[in-house]
Amino acid sequence: QLTLDLKFQGAVILFSWPSKATVGSYLRDEEEVTLSEQHLIDLLNTLEQMQRGARVHLVAHSMGAQLLFNALQKLSPDWRNRKPPVFQNIVLAAPDINRQLFEQIFPAIRGLAEHYTLYASSNDNALKVAKGLRGYPRLGEAGADLLVTDGLISIDASVTDTSVLGHSYYRQNASIISDLYSLVALNLPPNKRFGLEERGSETKRWWAFRRTDGK
Repeated sequence: QLTLDLKFQGAVILFSWPSKATVGSYLRDEEEVTLSEQHLIDLLNTLEQMQRGARVHLVAHSMGAQLLFNALQKLSPDWRNRKPPVFQNIVLAAPDINRQLFEQIFPAIRGLAEHYTLYASSNDNALKVAKGLRGYPRLGEAGADLLVTDGLISIDASVTDTSVLGHSYYRQNASIISDLYSLVALNLPPNKRFGLEERGSETKRWWAFRRTDGK
């Protein structure tokens, strides 16, 4: 779907892992993340060997972002000093990752990509459930829990989704899709992308989508 929406001209690979996608299977899904980790590492190694100067973008959603995060940690010692970086963009959409853990380890994987982008929302009910189960804020939460740190472009997407779960906005909302196009196809920084407003301060800068309802 993203391939069509973004009019992406390159090769596209979908890595699918065996999630049950139910609240009752949450802990089992975390086990599946562990079991899938080596398979993703093998795929990323293959992509790196076939790269030949091509730009590679990674987009991970929900607990799939945790799977990618775990794989990147293992690959980081060999790849983090590459010039240019192995990946151009790593996009974390509504990531179900312990926010504090990510903040601690992000400096070690930061050099693997030219740009890291986070889409987060304070209306993501799936992540609210995950936070209740695990007891720690998730990286994909916005509001007071939005992570703002060096090397990470943090975007509050709270105003973009009206669905019950509010968890799939990255592939359902026109504003998000347009922003992804500006990022992946046009390589534009956030201050040059339509629909984003700068928030925070000089030392703690983040971005948010403009409201379209006039409020």
